[in-house]
Parts: sequence; structure tokens; C-alpha cells
Amino acid sequence: GTLITTVTAESQGRGIPNDIGYEIINDSCSAFSISNDNGEIRIESDNLDREDPIIDKLSGVCTVEIKAYEIKNNQIGESVTKNITIFIEDENDNDPLFNKNSFTAKVNENTTKDNPVRINEIITVKDKDTVEYSKFSLSLKTLDGKPFTALKVIPEESVTGTNVALSVNKPDELDYEKETQMTFKIVAEDKASSKTSEANVTLEILPVDEFLPQFSQQRYQVNVSEEETVDNLITITATDDDAGKDGEVTYAIFGDNSFTINSKNGTISVSKKLDYEKITSYSLLVEATDGSNRKATVDLEVFVEDINDNAPIFSSKFYTGLLKEGKTSFEYEIIVK
Repeated sequence: GTLITTVTAESQGRGIPNDIGYEIINDSCSAFSISNDNGEIRIESDNLDREDPIIDKLSGVCTVEIKAYEIKNNQIGESVTKNITIFIEDENDNDPLFNKNSFTAKVNENTTKDNPVRINEIITVKDKDTVEYSKFSLSLKTLDGKPFTALKVIPEESVTGTNVALSVNKPDELDYEKETQMTFKIVAEDKASSKTSEANVTLEILPVDEFLPQFSQQRYQVNVSEEETVDNLITITATDDDAGKDGEVTYAIFGDNSFTINSKNGTISVSKKLDYEKITSYSLLVEATDGSNRKATVDLEVFVEDINDNAPIFSSKFYTGLLKEGKTSFEYEIIVK
């Protein structure tokens, strides 16, 4: 291993000095060895790591207790112990790391700014280096490295480690009708070394019923001949700009049971014979309902057209008059209706 330092001890006896041997009695970091002959202290492994749990618990301060002893006639003689303190300095050898490589999240479309985003599990990022080297920034980017602005990351900076949250930054970019899913990445960048790590996030945009059904006209009018049953009198439809089930429209008609409507396509039929002599027009209400039960209505006016379906009828079955002999006109006027 790498040489750290050398300790020496001298024999205190008179005459020819005795040989000195060395040994480690206690090593708080369990990381060092000593040469029995010359007192050289070395790292046992070339992978000495300041972030090693044992060393980190001691804040990087290792205490090594060394025993030096005289050797007389191949026997251990008098000895002395000494503590040596070794400070393990950190270097920026760790990237900030996420607890997973990918996450999923959900957000309602067009939600308000700063609303939190629902993430499937906790996102954490940690840098194992000491405080001096564990400062990092967090940002959101598209998969091709451009800024991802629909959301923002919280926090934007941290030291050693943090939980990560997401919130809405630009609500107008979260539109289910344009895009139902987005994929972006959270980037953690070491401020000292610019080393980075990433975690991908798949964001599901949930639809919200934003729109009411809209009819193409403010009111409708149609004519129909009396005594006719018509399967397709008129078709009235409404559109709804919501996507999916929220944009599906069904229809109903109110005002008179002589008319029915196809609930799926808005086609109105005459189900009973109409009589101009009784009712000349009908005022109906057509209702459109979307998938979230939001409703819109429009007026429909049906005008009944008369047909020649009645024979003339006299106002009386019998009429009487007085005509005298030799006269060419009645004694009084007879009016026939």
C-alpha cells in the first residue's frame, strides 16, 4: 500500500542498542498497516475512501495506536505506545446519484401554476462526498437536452442529498388534447466537477372536462307536412373539444312526445301524425350532454304545413224556402253555407 509516514523509536539501553520492532495495537479506521522492521505506516488498500462508513463515522479522523518494543535475544523487551492521528481528506470522486433510473408521474391538464405533480414514489438524489464536494444543482431537460419548461424541480440546489419534488410551471403546455404523455429527465450536476447523473420521468397528462357541447346554430327551424311520419326530419349535432369520453355527446329532446331523437347521432323523427288544424307549430328543446354530464341546449321550432285533407261541409243538413207560383224568386233570401 501507499506509504503514509514512518515512526521511529530508539533503544534506551547502554552499549550496543537493541533492535526495535513495531506493531499496531489499535486502528480506529481498520485501514493501515505497519512494517515490523522499520516503522513504515502504509495504507492496507489502495482504495482508501473518505466515504467508507467507518471512516465517515469518525469524520475522516483515524487514530492509530502503535507499540514499539525492544528485541533482546529474540525476546520482546521493554515497550512504549504512541497514538498517531491520520486525517483522511476527501476528493470529489462521487457523482450525485438518484435512487432509481426512471419514475412515473401524473398531472391534470391545464392545472394552475405551482400545483404539485403526483409522483409514483419518492425521488431522492445523494452525493456521498463530504460537504465541500457534494454541492449539486437540479434541472429538468427534454430527452435531447433542451430545457423542459412545463414543470419545475424543487429544490434547484442541494448539498449531500435531498428528496425531489415537481410542480407545474407552465399550465398551458399541459394540454391533453395536444399531448397525453411527456417524457423528460431530471439532471443532477456536481457543481465542482460538472459530473452529472439523470433519471427519466414519464408524465401522464390526465384529461379535464374543459368544454361544453357546442351547437352549430343558435336555433333551428324546420317545416313538416301534417299527417306525415318522418324518420329524418332534421339532424342536430353538437361538438365537444374535450378528448376521450369527456368529448362524447348524447342527445335528448323535450317539449312534445310527437318527436323523438336518436341519442347518439341527433337525428329527430316525427313519431305521430301531426294535425295542422289542431297545432300549427311546436317549440322544442334539444339537449346535448357530454361525458362529464355537462349540458347545452338549443331551441327547435317545427312548423306544420297544411294539406287539403278535409271535404267541404254544409252548415246545415236542410234548407227551406217559399216560391210562389209564377214567380222566379223566393219570397225571402236563402243563404247556403
